[in-house]
Amino acid sequence: MFDFLTETAYPQRVSTKLLLGPTAKDFQAILTHIARTLDGNYVMTGKLEDEVASLAKALNYPFTPSKTAIATVGAAHSWPPLLGLLAWMCDLARYHSCLRGRQEEEETSLAACVANGRAASAVGTSAHFWWYLRETYSSYLAGEDGAVEEVETEISSAFDAAARAGELEVAASEAAMGRTVSELEALATAHTILPAIRSASAEVAGDISRLEAALMEMQAYGESLLKKKGEKLAEVRALEGEVATGTKELQRLGSIVAQQEISQDDLRRLKAQGTAMRERRAAIDGKKMDLDQELVVAHEELRKNISAVSSRLGSSYPTSTIAFSAPLTHTSHILFVSL
Repeated sequence: MFDFLTETAYPQRVSTKLLLGPTAKDFQAILTHIARTLDGNYVMTGKLEDEVASLAKALNYPFTPSKTAIATVGAAHSWPPLLGLLAWMCDLARYHSCLRGRQEEEETSLAACVANGRAASAVGTSAHFWWYLRETYSSYLAGEDGAVEEVETEISSAFDAAARAGELEVAASEAAMGRTVSELEALATAHTILPAIRSASAEVAGDISRLEAALMEMQAYGESLLKKKGEKLAEVRALEGEVATGTKELQRLGSIVAQQEISQDDLRRLKAQGTAMRERRAAIDGKKMDLDQELVVAHEELRKNISAVSSRLGSSYPTSTIAFSAPLTHTSHILFVSL
C-alpha cells in the first residue's frame, strides 16, 4: 500500500510508521485518495463509518467493516481489518488502471487501423464495438441513415474479410495439424535410436568411472614414487657423505705414507721376506707333526715293552714297582724304573 500511495502521488506525507497506526483523519484521507483512483468524482459527504460501509458494499468487498473498528481506527485490534480493506482497494485500483490502459491502447490501435483501411484486423474486439458506437450514434441522432449504412457496410465488409482470414487460418492450422500427426506417426513407427544412445551413455559413464579410478591409482603411484625418490636422495646424500669421509681418510693415509722413510722397494722386500718366513714356518710345522706321530708310536712300543718286563719280573720280585712317567715330548723321554 505504501508503494501504491507513492506511485499515485498521494498528496500528504506518508511513511511506514503512519501505516502502522494512523489516526481517523489519516485513514479518511487515504481512503478518499484510493477511492478517487477508482472514480475521479468521488467525494465523502457523510460520516466516516457510514461512508466506509457504503463504499465497501458498492465495491463488492467480501466483508462488512465494523463501525466500532472505524471509530477506533488506530487501535491494535481495529487497524488490521481496515488495513485489509485498503489493500484490497489498492489491488482493485491497479486492476482498473490496467483495464483502462488496455482499452485506450485498443482504441488507439483501432483508430490507426481504420485510418489505414485495416479495420478488419480489429474486428471482434471491444474497441471495435466502441468505435462503431462512436461513429454511428451521432449520425443516428441526426437522422443521417446513409452514413449509418455506410459504416455498417464497412463493418460488414470487415467481418467478411475477417471471416475469410479466419477460414484461411483454420485451413492452414488443419494442414499443419495433419503434417504434425503424420510426423508423430512416422516417429512412432520408426526405429528409435534412444535405447542405443542410452546404452552408449551407460558405457561412457562406466568408462569415465574406470578412468577416474585409474587416475586415482596413478596419483597414488606417483605419490609413492615421489616418496621413494626422497628416500633414494637421502641415501645418495648419505653415500656422498661417506665418500667424502673416505676421500679425507685416503688423503690422510696418503700423507702418512708419504712421510714414511720406507720406500716401495723396501716394502716389496719385506713382503717377500714375510712370505719366505711363512713358508719356512709351514715346513717346520709339518716336521713337528711328523715327529709327534713318531713319538706316539715310540711311546706305544715302550709301554708294551715295559708291560712285558713287568710280567717277567713279577714272579721273582713281587715287591717291585715299575713306573712310567710322562709327558713325553719330541725332545726328551724320561723313564723311571724302581726295583
